[in-house]
Amino acid sequence: MEFNRRRSGERGFKMIELIVVLVVVVLLVGLILPALALARYKTKRVQCLNNIKLVAIGLRLFANDHSNAYPAQLSAERGGAQEFVRPGEVFKHFLTISNTDTVKTPKTLLCPADSRRPAELLSNLKDANISYFINLDATVDATEILLTGDRNLTLDGTPMNPGLLVIRTNSALGFSPRLHRGTGNVVLGDGSVVYASEKSFQEQLRQQPQETNRLLIP
Repeated sequence: MEFNRRRSGERGFKMIELIVVLVVVVLLVGLILPALALARYKTKRVQCLNNIKLVAIGLRLFANDHSNAYPAQLSAERGGAQEFVRPGEVFKHFLTISNTDTVKTPKTLLCPADSRRPAELLSNLKDANISYFINLDATVDATEILLTGDRNLTLDGTPMNPGLLVIRTNSALGFSPRLHRGTGNVVLGDGSVVYASEKSFQEQLRQQPQETNRLLIP
């Protein structure tokens, strides 16, 4: 009888050990998974910053080769994309910088956090392969102007569809959670990259050197 009680006690002790181990594992998983998710989020955000910076450099290189004019300021006949301002035509602005040393692959035009897929080749590029808007009114001498940025824009809290968006310095512009949890990356005319919350984005907007800007969203 004593032997049976001892075996029963051992089984009970092992069961408690197992429960303790399982609880510890659950707690560790609960701590590790959010940390991994945050690490992945930060990695994608940094990759997006790098991509958008390369896009901005490509635009500057284009301007250097075209009398300080961006693609939106030159007709297609002169190597630009001035005529293309409708949904489905945004990619033509990016094709103008596809032969620069910075925009070498379709992945450069896509935010890693975006559900969109890169084009197989730059020659196959479409709006659905692009994550970044273009400011059609940007000029090389306007250092504080918005040049390009993440496409997940909102106006008065409403997500914007692809196409032409006219904004003013007092517009309630922000970012949807689609890419960076309600924040976004933008590049200014001087080449600086800004990781912006809705509040800081609107502050930057108020500093724009001109009252209105036309943003072309892919």
